[in-house]
Amino acid sequence: MTSFSRFLRVLDRLARKCREHRSHQAVAHLDDHLLRDIGLRREQGMIVPFHPESGSLEETLASAQPETEKQGLSGEVQCCPHCGASLA
Repeated sequence: MTSFSRFLRVLDRLARKCREHRSHQAVAHLDDHLLRDIGLRREQGMIVPFHPESGSLEETLASAQPETEKQGLSGEVQCCPHCGASLA
């Protein structure tokens, strides 16, 4: 294994950890009822999916997003921050 491929593996692992940390921060403020609504639960201070075989926290959050979101002129998604409904 070359040093460049080791560097790429370390870089990939670091990027994955950063994504996991951001995903955890995005839902850390939610109460247990809201977490359960999107298929997550708290376990020993960590937020984990109800069904771990279904994928990671990022995949669970992505599947909980409404698919019919509209994008604004700036490219950002226009939806209600509380219920996730599309805004006209």
